[in-house]
Amino acid sequence: MNQKPLVSVAMITYNGAEFLEEQIESIYAQTYENIEVIVCDDRSTDATVEILQKYHLSHGLQYQVNEKNLGISKNFAKAFSLCKGEFIAPSDQDDIWKSEKIQTLVDEIKDSALIYSITTAIDEKGHAVDFTMPKDAYIQGHNNLAFLFDNCVSGHTTMFIKELLPYMKEIPEVMYPDWWSAFVASTYGKISFYNKPLVLYRRHSAQATKHVDKQRKDPISRLISKEEKKKAYINTMVAQLEAFSNLSILEPKTKAYIQKLLKQFRRFDTLYYNKELEALLKEHEEELFAMHKTRVKKYTKKLSKGIWYYRSRLYI
Repeated sequence: MNQKPLVSVAMITYNGAEFLEEQIESIYAQTYENIEVIVCDDRSTDATVEILQKYHLSHGLQYQVNEKNLGISKNFAKAFSLCKGEFIAPSDQDDIWKSEKIQTLVDEIKDSALIYSITTAIDEKGHAVDFTMPKDAYIQGHNNLAFLFDNCVSGHTTMFIKELLPYMKEIPEVMYPDWWSAFVASTYGKISFYNKPLVLYRRHSAQATKHVDKQRKDPISRLISKEEKKKAYINTMVAQLEAFSNLSILEPKTKAYIQKLLKQFRRFDTLYYNKELEALLKEHEEELFAMHKTRVKKYTKKLSKGIWYYRSRLYI
């Protein structure tokens, strides 16, 4: 009788004792039994390590405590490097997995490099909360351009094939692991989307939608703040595009296109509006903004605005 493929659950922890046991219990309660659980702890100071040791003794959970704090990206990269399964399923420390999650993803992944699903949000007490990712569409297939400027893949819902591990062991520090995995998978092959929730995703009060008290700042201060945020956004985008362009399996044609985008975005500080960038974006705007099908033109124009567009608002 053929044994089911091994699935590696890769979790990172940091001071997560409050909800950790509930998450680990949900993982070991999966209907799919051939799993290994790998945890990398980022030097927790609460009872997290004691909980991991408890499950090591009772269930064989494997864990390591980092010698120094690595942060999210490097810590996930380390956890992935320890995985031995045919499939890898990343895990947060405070969610709750539905019992059929792994079995469903194994059944549905088929010839895709990665599969992901939607999620049900809960609060600290486990009550459902209203939360929807602001996307018109969830990406499927072989469209890595869709992930250059945005991401619709939540890491805690994913499972990917072991063949992606060489590219997941060095996650760029400027990237979130789930965003990077989506780009890697859609470059390597294709990705699939399962349109039912398989995870109860815990949103903490700090993650709730922020209310900005605009009365605290005068109009000039608000515009200056907006300019600073826009510059930070562009700088981050440039760093991310550089990371994408350095992926070893990237198609030469796509790499060349990203390099052209980078050249234009680096002109942000000198322009009011970048017509060359606008034309470049329009070449692939349906693919680039596939998550925002009803706002394609809006996103094209938004990204083409230079710093002097925002500075000019100070004087209008």
